[in-house]
Amino acid sequence: MDDATDATDPPTVPRAERREEADLEAEGPHSVRYRETGRLGSGSMGEVSLCEDRRIGREVALKVATGLMREPSLHARFLQEARIQAQLEHPSIVPVYDIGRDENGDPYFTMKRVRGLTLRRVIDALRKGDTLIDAHHYSRRRLLTAFATICLTVHYAHTRNVLHRDLKPSNVMLGEYGEIYILDWGVARSATRHDELSEDRDATPGSDDAALGDIVGTPGYIAPEQVRGEAIDPRSDVYSLGAVLFESLTLERLHSRDVAVALSATLDHVDARPSARAPDRDIPPELDAICMKATAQRADDRFGSARALHDAVDRFLEGDRDLERRRQAAREHTQQARRLADRVLATASGARETAGRSEAMTEVSRALAFDPTNIDARRVLFRLLTEPPRELPDEVVSELDQHYQTQQQRGARGGALLFGMFFVFVPLTLVFADGRSAWYFALMTLLFAIAAASLFHASRLPFAQMKGRIFTIVTTSIALSSLSGLVGPLVLVPGLVMTNTIGFLLRPDRIRRKPVIALGLAAIVVPQILEWTGVVPPSAFFQGGQLVFVNRVMDFSVATHTTLFFITLAFILAFALFFSRTRDLLSNAEERLYVHAWQLRQLLPTSGVRARRGAS
Repeated sequence: MDDATDATDPPTVPRAERREEADLEAEGPHSVRYRETGRLGSGSMGEVSLCEDRRIGREVALKVATGLMREPSLHARFLQEARIQAQLEHPSIVPVYDIGRDENGDPYFTMKRVRGLTLRRVIDALRKGDTLIDAHHYSRRRLLTAFATICLTVHYAHTRNVLHRDLKPSNVMLGEYGEIYILDWGVARSATRHDELSEDRDATPGSDDAALGDIVGTPGYIAPEQVRGEAIDPRSDVYSLGAVLFESLTLERLHSRDVAVALSATLDHVDARPSARAPDRDIPPELDAICMKATAQRADDRFGSARALHDAVDRFLEGDRDLERRRQAAREHTQQARRLADRVLATASGARETAGRSEAMTEVSRALAFDPTNIDARRVLFRLLTEPPRELPDEVVSELDQHYQTQQQRGARGGALLFGMFFVFVPLTLVFADGRSAWYFALMTLLFAIAAASLFHASRLPFAQMKGRIFTIVTTSIALSSLSGLVGPLVLVPGLVMTNTIGFLLRPDRIRRKPVIALGLAAIVVPQILEWTGVVPPSAFFQGGQLVFVNRVMDFSVATHTTLFFITLAFILAFALFFSRTRDLLSNAEERLYVHAWQLRQLLPTSGVRARRGAS
């Protein structure tokens, strides 16, 4: 127990701690307790310095009256600012720690040192596009959220019968961690005092952000009744808040920087719609209405309190938060759609491509359902719709088959009618045919009948049935080739065969073009070869520099020539009508295609379409 210490003995205190205790006990002059380490700024009622509080060991902001504030009456105003600010215990009002006088007898007070950027600095940086400011961090929604906090803070002050009277962006501080502060309560006054106007008239003129003669506050932000020197109430601060909101939305002041112009504009009607001042910022009409109501000329037309203004902004933010959630969902679906589109359009084919496109289209549809204005989703949709698949989907093939089936039915019925017209001229041709050629006309009649019947039968066949249509091509080519017995294979037949061949080539089944062309050529080549080999007598020869046609089948009398003339006209007219109808169908298809392309281009901004065209 030799090393035990008597409980009654005083504890041993280190020398450094004894010195600190002595500092705590001695109040000391202002310069001893506070050591200035920097300058923070100045306000309407004094200068603010950054100081070290040696007694507590922390940084504080010390505001001291400037040289212009040496009058005793102004000292009272300065101290009143400190007391008002100290009595407003709110998280968004900088707390006051101490009030006193320095060695010169000038009043001072210390308060919490706050860090951040003033709303003025943020707005100026956003307007200039300053890259040192994170534009996303100070988005419209974040600024509106901060503004709502400002409104509640002002409303709290109003409930304590305090009017700020100088609300503006430079008196709002946005902290680094979401803190919001309202600064400079130098011209704040009790809303219940009746002698404030006389005191304000004695205010020392200063800059445009201090009292100006009979006017208290900053021109361009104060209410019309403040400009006129009339009695004010909380709705005057509401006007200032409306001006701050306007500037936060447009990045432009509601009124001019020029003091005289600002004062005049405050008393006149001003269009306070942010969307009219900054149409490129996509400001919703709800915010237009809020700004117009907050900055109304008559106080009775404004929001009744800063809390009412807060509630209006908060209601918009609730909808805006929902909008942001929907936009975020749209971005997520767009990213998924883009990934699917990249994979499908690059590698997939067949059923995998069809399924991938369908999934990508579903994601795009969901993105546009959440946010119809999402340009990225529109671009993905535009890409999916304009880059055709490597293989046609089964549903598209089925729809095309149905469309081609309708075209085939119409064309085949028209062809059957054309070949059936031959029978109108059969009685006339038989009148002028001799006995040797009667069998030939009988054969031609049979061939044309078979061709007409095959065409009629083809109009009732499914589009995909190949054999029936090959039979139709063969029978029509042979029937037209038989006309070579009249005037040879090089006079009337080539035009009719060419027309028939083109009619079949206009059909969409591309893999069947070769047999169509081959049969068309055979309709001319075979009769000519038969003449060259002597199987049939020649149909024409040159004699004495003249082309002479041989009478092989019928007597070429005037009536015969008339019959051939009308047969030729009939075929020309019939095929002309047929191809006119075909051209109309193609024109309609082209028109629909171009209208479809135009509609797709409306999905993208005009500038994007122009840029894409220029690149191509």
